[in-house]
Amino acid sequence: MLRMKQTQNGRSSYETMISNDRENDDCLGPDIIFYVSGRPFGAHRALLAARSPFFKKMFQADWKHRREVRLANPKLTFSALFSLVHFFYTDRLDVAVDDMEDLVRICKYCGCVGLQKVLEKDMLHQKYADYKAIKRVDDSQKRSIVQGSSLPESERMPAALYNLLNLSLKKSAKREKSDGDLDDGELNPSRISVDSAKPSSPTDTTNTTKGGDLKRLEGEFNECSISKQNEDKEEDHADVCFLVANEKFRCHRFVLGARSEYFKARFSRATGFSDELARETNSGADALPVLQEHDLSATAFEKVLEYIYTDSVRKVDLDEAEEVFDAASRYLLFPLKRAVTDALLPQLETAIPADLCGWLLMADKYGVWKLREHCLDAMAVNFENFAGTPEFRRMLLCLPPPSGDLTERTTAPKAPGVEESGQAGENVLDDLREKWLNEEGSELDKRDESALEFDKRLEQLVALAEEEDEEEQWT
Repeated sequence: MLRMKQTQNGRSSYETMISNDRENDDCLGPDIIFYVSGRPFGAHRALLAARSPFFKKMFQADWKHRREVRLANPKLTFSALFSLVHFFYTDRLDVAVDDMEDLVRICKYCGCVGLQKVLEKDMLHQKYADYKAIKRVDDSQKRSIVQGSSLPESERMPAALYNLLNLSLKKSAKREKSDGDLDDGELNPSRISVDSAKPSSPTDTTNTTKGGDLKRLEGEFNECSISKQNEDKEEDHADVCFLVANEKFRCHRFVLGARSEYFKARFSRATGFSDELARETNSGADALPVLQEHDLSATAFEKVLEYIYTDSVRKVDLDEAEEVFDAASRYLLFPLKRAVTDALLPQLETAIPADLCGWLLMADKYGVWKLREHCLDAMAVNFENFAGTPEFRRMLLCLPPPSGDLTERTTAPKAPGVEESGQAGENVLDDLREKWLNEEGSELDKRDESALEFDKRLEQLVALAEEEDEEEQWT
């Protein structure tokens, strides 16, 4: 997702860029610099805090306002710490076997329990590796590689960024609510606790006379208050705020810039983008630059952020899919279209033919090839059922006719779900014809005859659609 290079001698690629980043104030660059044994490397507070309880605690306390941190522990090596930070960014650990012991110690200190266990098992394997196989002469340095998929899901990159996104969304909502009082429809925790303390009926007084229920509810309320206080103190380390349909979204430039070329350009110093930055109306130490998005709903923008942070979209309603497709094109997040399709397909299994016609036009418009193939497959299998609907016939009027020359026809239809072979501007009816031929057409030498029959059937449907259109205009 995010990349940080490491050279053969273990030095960070950031070392040669740190001075330039400071002079140019790179908005996507690191916001914290670590020095270990005099060697620097940069990182981002938000990601380190999301992946390690130790960094989360230190960035809220001792390191809260520091831009540089110098670590002088003799047991701490540059290569081991850099390997861990590199893992935080990539979910892939590549460490020399000689540094594994130091890395295990750092993982224990940073609270990376899952990674620590994997490394300890690997160390045990490396200890007896020479006795399990014939030892070969190898001058290269032995290294251990660990993938994030070998860790519990809660300790992987997507889970960490999902929690970071949720924290930012919660803090964004709280800042909006802090501008005014609670709405009439909002819940008041103190009122709920008092009402809940009353017995449900005159005869239900168990433990009430002794204050049992009231004490229990007071204890739960106190625990809830403590957790809310801790949540309020928790930092999301956001460095930019988006204003979308009068709703604010606290975000992280390095995440958005790494995932989208659009945001990378938006955050750069190019003329027309940097001038758009402005401070929030509320003054304070945590005031953030604000960028305003137009012609976009807050719900759609939240789906975009969900994909940027987690590389997936858990749920998309049918009525908001088109806006998310449009946002994916707008922000140059083309794989987002496939993620949205994956969330939509279970809901489209029971869609009626009239709705699938609309989905096909939408998929062809935005280049959503997986959704396009799903609709074409359904139409090819149930062609006559679709042909009997006015929506399908009207759809034919919106599409270019199929190719008349046999040499121009699609001869190798795409498999369902394959997007790489799809190209904008392909003839939808050509692909529908090929899929229908695979389902209903004759074999080999009679295949062309079946194709001609299909074309004639389409011509009949188009003529019928034109007649229906004229009748509607007269009425």
